Amino acid sequence: MALLGKLVSLVSRRTLRSEGHVFAVTPERIAVAEGIHAALAMAPMLCAAVLLARPEVAFGAVAAFWNCLCDPQGAKDERLRSMGMFTALGAVVLPAAAYLAHWGYAASIVTLFVLVFLCGLTRSYKPALGPMPAQAGLIASLAVVIGVASPAPFGGALLQGGYFLLGSLWTMLFCIVLWQLPFRQSACLTLETIFARLDDMAGHLEMLDARPGMDADGWEAFDTVYRRGVRMSIERGRALAAHDPRTAPVLGPGIDAAGRVFSALIALGHSRRNPEVALHEDWRSLLQGLRQLLQSLGALAEQEMPIADVPRAQAHALVRRTAGRNDQAARAVSFAAMAILRLAEHDHGLVRGAESGAESGAQSAAESASAPAPTS
Repeated sequence: MALLGKLVSLVSRRTLRSEGHVFAVTPERIAVAEGIHAALAMAPMLCAAVLLARPEVAFGAVAAFWNCLCDPQGAKDERLRSMGMFTALGAVVLPAAAYLAHWGYAASIVTLFVLVFLCGLTRSYKPALGPMPAQAGLIASLAVVIGVASPAPFGGALLQGGYFLLGSLWTMLFCIVLWQLPFRQSACLTLETIFARLDDMAGHLEMLDARPGMDADGWEAFDTVYRRGVRMSIERGRALAAHDPRTAPVLGPGIDAAGRVFSALIALGHSRRNPEVALHEDWRSLLQGLRQLLQSLGALAEQEMPIADVPRAQAHALVRRTAGRNDQAARAVSFAAMAILRLAEHDHGLVRGAESGAESGAQSAAESASAPAPTS
């Protein structure tokens, strides 16, 4: 996992400028483990087809692959419902399509239309059965296509359906009982990517020249490439948390904290670029401290570890350094550090006392400063 996290971080940092284009590169969403999972589920059926010289056994391998696509992960009852729906539909429509198709071209066309239409109707079952059967039904419609393309008499069609059922049942056993995937992997890779991009954004901000007319290209990159890249990675994280119940407990608090750090960096960027706003001389060291904190969080997410004592100490140190100050840099960094502290202690209640007052003041400053930001 650590090696995969480092690879994802490296590729994500190098593909930042692809965000906003037609083909964005999002390495944190490449499901390596799911691919291996599907390959191992298919392997027994494929090996049996080769060793026994029975190509029809490969229908079971096809069922295994498609049932892996139907697996929503999460709770076992939801997984059984979705994968069971696909198994039942596929075991019926594939032999039916194969048998009816052997009666000729016209019968094949009618069969294809009718069975695909019926599989598509599973989308209307959502109020009763939830959203998962829609996916199972649509993938089962592919079994109709395979059946029509493999016409067979009644006995051969039943044999195809039997192998399909065997492969699908084996996949349910393999995925749900024998080898369940670590559900936190996608969430941790997503958080590692977001914190790495926030660190890059802060590092770019630290190098910019705020004098009028200077470093125009750098400021344009800050407003477009870095802001856009971080924002889109946060939006992808929110979408993942909303659609994947496995990741929500991990991603939800992390995404909220990252969004607040993002707002703080936008506010600090506006303050730096505005010549009328005087920043305290230690703004650069505060930003460097925030970068160290983001790097610590990224390293922990990369290793699938909870927030440890080091980032807590770093966040507390930033809060203490900015306590009682009202300059823009201090308020922005304090707001970001407080967001990290809340992430670290969300299982034990919010940070209390004077720090909560600093957070509310910093949040209002960050929101007011980020309001006129140009859209990217």
